[in-house]
Amino acid sequence: MIFWSDMQTLIKAINKLANHDIDEARELFRMLIKDKIDISAAYAGLAIINIHKKNAALAKNELALSDDTKIITPLNYIAHGLIASSEGKLDEALELLNSAIKIDPNLYFIYQVIGSTLLTNTKDYNESVLFLKKAKELGGDNWAIHWNLAVAYNNLGKAYSAFQEATLSYLSKPTKDGLKFIYANAPILIRTLILIVFLTGLSGIFIFPATTTGVAATVTTLLIAELIRYIFTNNRSSLILISLYLTLATVYYLVFVR
Repeated sequence: MIFWSDMQTLIKAINKLANHDIDEARELFRMLIKDKIDISAAYAGLAIINIHKKNAALAKNELALSDDTKIITPLNYIAHGLIASSEGKLDEALELLNSAIKIDPNLYFIYQVIGSTLLTNTKDYNESVLFLKKAKELGGDNWAIHWNLAVAYNNLGKAYSAFQEATLSYLSKPTKDGLKFIYANAPILIRTLILIVFLTGLSGIFIFPATTTGVAATVTTLLIAELIRYIFTNNRSSLILISLYLTLATVYYLVFVR
């Protein structure tokens, strides 16, 4: 017997879906359908994608194809729950999403979806944080989880926690909105460092050759980013990168400044 959770392609597709890598997730789900492996979960995955794309009609068609297989997976409940949520049926949506947990309590994506659903549709930010943190505990480490946690913490008035999660989200997927969010919630010291980097790049337009200024600003930004990552995650690989960036900064100083 082949269990849906044993399939590496399906697991990869779910990870892509959780990270909002929609095109890659779609191709993996279609591959499963083509190979006639875990068709129920694959159609449900495509339905979830189309719910995100605001194409409810196509989502319902794909979910019907999934339900026709008579094989119920967590993705079926997630898709039905998201459709109910999109129709304003929040209680029904949460009931369906919690049913997915009964099938596989260790699938982080379920908790991610519940957390984001609570964040979007209610003001119960504490409950949203509990589910999103559970997603992280079960191995969910993507920019979407970190970003939703940042938003929830921000609404709870926990600026430092919001800053931490927004920074981790930004390091995974840099965006202008993410950077603005980080700066708004950052402690004064970090704000000052960010401002210094910005002013270094800006002043270089008028004072230094653009190429060397770009190198300096880039190295400084990367150094600060890795320092922040190390502070929050204790990831030892960050120490290697910090050493590398410090070396580059030293070379830059010796060559262009002295």
